[in-house]
Amino acid sequence: MKTEVLITYIVFTLHTIAFFLQQFNLPFLAKQYGLSDATFGIFQTFFGTLQIFGGPVFGILTNKFGLKASIHICNLMTIFMYLILLTSSGPFGLFLSRLPGFLMQGMQAHKALLAEVTTPGEERTNAFGKIGLCFGICFVIAPLINGFCTVYSDFGSLYIGVGLSIIAVLITQISIPEKEVHQKDSGFSWATAIQLVKKERVLSIFLQKNISMVSAFSGFIVLQLFLIDKFSLTPKQNSFIQMSIGISMMVVSGVLLPALRKKFQEPQLIVFGIYAFIIATLQFCYFTHLSQLAIVIPAFSFGMGTINPVCDSLLTSSVESKDQSLILGLSTSSFTFMQAISPAIGGFILQNYGFETLGILGVLGSASALATGYLLPIIEKPKTS
Repeated sequence: MKTEVLITYIVFTLHTIAFFLQQFNLPFLAKQYGLSDATFGIFQTFFGTLQIFGGPVFGILTNKFGLKASIHICNLMTIFMYLILLTSSGPFGLFLSRLPGFLMQGMQAHKALLAEVTTPGEERTNAFGKIGLCFGICFVIAPLINGFCTVYSDFGSLYIGVGLSIIAVLITQISIPEKEVHQKDSGFSWATAIQLVKKERVLSIFLQKNISMVSAFSGFIVLQLFLIDKFSLTPKQNSFIQMSIGISMMVVSGVLLPALRKKFQEPQLIVFGIYAFIIATLQFCYFTHLSQLAIVIPAFSFGMGTINPVCDSLLTSSVESKDQSLILGLSTSSFTFMQAISPAIGGFILQNYGFETLGILGVLGSASALATGYLLPIIEKPKTS
């Protein structure tokens, strides 16, 4: 493994653990400050909106100042967020703490760095997949740190988050070399971004990724509510399900994706991921036994763990080097937008039309993504020596 790739994983892991530590404290702080559930929902939507609009802006800053500076910005914004949380004493401070999230684009920054130090194709796909593995590991480590810290202090994990972010800044400064930046390019405009997305290969990747993921995610995001209502799911059972999802995602990212990439081309892997979504959402159409989760969880995890990194890898190899940060910003924003609207779509359909409708729409959506792939095929770019 290249040294730069390994350092990227280390810095990303530190950043992501720090991010999760403050996220796990937010519900506690919201209750302490008297926020209602509805207001807390607005609070989360506010952060999601900042992330959506911040992604392309972050890509522009990366092009202007370089990858090293962008990772510094990401970690410094995390520190500012913690400082606001530690000094706030009411709902206003809680909302104020979300503002640094506009430029706290960790996944985008580190994928841009990986795109810079890896070659298009198998190496980059595997590198992006291992970012997902790091993400899953952080999802396990952060709750353990948080639980340990709360024994001694309610806000101990916030101080640890600041410390991890500072360590990430130091490692970035010492170990990540300066890269050439693209300051000669003309200024950014939305017309430029639209033209970038409208490229035939890029457009096909974007459509397949977002159509398939929003259709599957809309059902999966409200699956927990459905299970509680239909099967009286207990907290212990729910914890086991969440752990199973995390383990499945890590297996897909760390084991299955690298193995499959050795035998299949990236467009084929996208098709495999969409079929996995179809298998998962078919279960939603007639979900009568809790044991069906044994099909849903691996299938959904395979779809998520395959489509997201493979599409991002293809996107970066479909544009010029100077546009890689911007295209990743647009991809991140579209994915964040999908995460923001899926709960609203899923909740509305679940309440008014039933869970099986989400399954039908999921299958139809994934089928539409497959049709997009056939109508707008992703032509493999010829390898250059």
